[in-house]
Amino acid sequence: MHNLRSCLDSIAFELARRRVGDAMTERQENAAKLPICRDSTAFGEFFSQPVRSSMYGQQERDALKCVQPFALHDELSALGADLATSVADDYRINELARLSRLSNLDKHRRLPMLAWYVEFVYLTEEEAGCTWTLARSQSAGLQDNDVVGFLTHREGDSDHNAAVNVEMRLALAEDPGYTAEVVGVLERWHSYLVGWVLPGIFAVADGHPPPVMIASAAAG
Repeated sequence: MHNLRSCLDSIAFELARRRVGDAMTERQENAAKLPICRDSTAFGEFFSQPVRSSMYGQQERDALKCVQPFALHDELSALGADLATSVADDYRINELARLSRLSNLDKHRRLPMLAWYVEFVYLTEEEAGCTWTLARSQSAGLQDNDVVGFLTHREGDSDHNAAVNVEMRLALAEDPGYTAEVVGVLERWHSYLVGWVLPGIFAVADGHPPPVMIASAAAG
């Protein structure tokens, strides 16, 4: 998680170096960072510091803005369209926002907790009068000695062939977006950065419109 998050700051540093050159001061180097903001107001406040305003021109800011959690809302709004989800919901499930939260938790507070979750449950064979009921929501992590569910049979039955199989997944318990299997989450974050974030930033930094705008123009 640290490497994935840190590479974003390296990109922001490179954008500043392109503009300022190799004569960046130590203060400028320390201020180089890729913000991950909830909305455009917070994004603008990030660049309100004089040191950052000297490091990032409009083109560099546009490049960093195009991958923000709120960017798609702004870009579609400029085209006269809207998303069904809210800016707040998009921030909660956004790949960069989730990565940033967990990376900060790991760096500054404690190790992010993992937990087991019920993936799915099935009976080894169908049996009349035999039912399985979960004792808790599948979105709730399991603690030691938790009851997963109940296998019930028709009253009077004494010989039962059905058995319960419970498939589990290990997930980041404090991921604000999804309780998905942890290795899959890390792989998805890597793919998102390599396939979308990095190409998008450098495309805009080189003077091209954001990727969603390119797709809209092609569709039109």
